Amino acid sequence: MKKIATIFTAILLAAAMLLPQAMLADQGAVFTMNGTDNVPAGGTFDVTLSVSGEYAVHAAHLSVEYDPNSLELVGLEELDVMKSLRSGNNLVILDYETLAYQGKIKLGIGMPTDAMNAKGDIFKMTFKVKDGVSVNQQIVMIVNEFVNAPVGGESTPQAFTTHNAIITISGAKDPEGGFNRGEEAVGDNKTSAPNYQPTETKQPAESGDPTGNTTPEPGADSTKAPDTKPNDNTKTPSNNNGEKTSGKVWLFIAAGGVVVLGAAAGVAVALSKKKKNNEDN
Repeated sequence: MKKIATIFTAILLAAAMLLPQAMLADQGAVFTMNGTDNVPAGGTFDVTLSVSGEYAVHAAHLSVEYDPNSLELVGLEELDVMKSLRSGNNLVILDYETLAYQGKIKLGIGMPTDAMNAKGDIFKMTFKVKDGVSVNQQIVMIVNEFVNAPVGGESTPQAFTTHNAIITISGAKDPEGGFNRGEEAVGDNKTSAPNYQPTETKQPAESGDPTGNTTPEPGADSTKAPDTKPNDNTKTPSNNNGEKTSGKVWLFIAAGGVVVLGAAAGVAVALSKKKKNNEDN
């Protein structure tokens, strides 16, 4: 009887040790952006996007959104997580220029083999507060897709939590609709996370074209998403290697990260077969 009691106690202790890990795994990835207080008009501030928690995804389509009539993105620095993603045979697209007029920074990730499970800082954004801003700002994380999709396996949406950045401006008031401080979701939060980009914002016209660039006064408080979309003349940004990022790639990511992943996986399989044939010869 004493031996049975000892075994039972050992099992309970082991279960107690595993419980916190199980709870953490259920939590999934945790995306965090730091806030800043009392920024003066014309002042600059930094916001770092970080990820923590236990997760494993092969495809992700993320968006960081801000009010372009109140804030201007003046700098973006890739940090440890981005650098590690770029070091492998992964598809990584970071676009912060194409949709800057809508206040959107897009990040698409496709992992053909090993899943992404990195922890740490992803990238740092530097913003400037425009003159005349009278409403405190928020920088919102929207997840369009977050899935585990191993080659030959099923695509499974993964859990995540977002913590958005709240930026208080000197002398400003809170928005009438309150702040979106973040949420817990599985797979995506695109239907529940609001887009704070003002409806009046339109795509800037090309140089020499007097039409198109009409925006409301800085600090406008609007929470409706726009109907406008970039046209074929939208300029594409350059990545760290100076190569252009085609806007058409986003169509594949928006349709499903698995499409991007499948293409990348196909390349990996082809390379593997080629290598094996060379070894056999």
